[in-house]
Amino acid sequence: SGQLTLAGTTGLDVAAIVAATCAEVARGTIDIPRVSVTPIGAVETGFNAFVLDTSAWHYQPLTEELYLKHLRTNQVELVTLSTTGIKESRLENYVVACLIDFDDVSYDAHADLLYDLAGQAVTHFRGYLSEEDTERVLRAYQRPIAVNIHAQMQEPGHYWEKVDDYHVEIRAGFTPLRSGAYSTTAGEPIVDFRIAPTDRTKIQQILYGGFAKCLHRTQRFQANNERQLAVIPTGG
Repeated sequence: SGQLTLAGTTGLDVAAIVAATCAEVARGTIDIPRVSVTPIGAVETGFNAFVLDTSAWHYQPLTEELYLKHLRTNQVELVTLSTTGIKESRLENYVVACLIDFDDVSYDAHADLLYDLAGQAVTHFRGYLSEEDTERVLRAYQRPIAVNIHAQMQEPGHYWEKVDDYHVEIRAGFTPLRSGAYSTTAGEPIVDFRIAPTDRTKIQQILYGGFAKCLHRTQRFQANNERQLAVIPTGG
């Protein structure tokens, strides 16, 4: 079959353009190595005491009253919702109970710090809420409050790690090309990629070869359009 020509390439020195493009890409590409750092020996972690940033906390207590109006009689009834959850004897416990759910937080190792941070949260809410409303806020929003505190515990200076030593491994930034692995029927010949398949629905089963400018000696195509694109000459 005759070779196809890519529209718009007539009269162009495609080989020179491709060579210049490849040279420019190679010149502007930096081989950044992959550095893997693995701790060796015992690893100890912990948190330092710090002042909480509560400037964005403006929680308000949720109402525990619900008004019901009967459509038939227009009678209005006030229902007091029962508060769910366990009532803590100490307000800080609402926050601490959620903080210890994080995998990197140990109650035994960090109890003093946890109660210090929870105490700062309680003091903040007491600054603009009554004692009753402070408890209602802590009961309703204990999870997002704990998530925010835990995020601040991860900030630089608030978190520390002690490791005996590190193993550093430096690998090449580029991954070398490897030959593709294809399965085929024993004795089945490799077909020249310029030859169109008689049954295009089975093109994925055909192993093609005969390439002059391909990274691999053999290839498979997912569709005949891919094979046709490979047939288009690039010059040179």
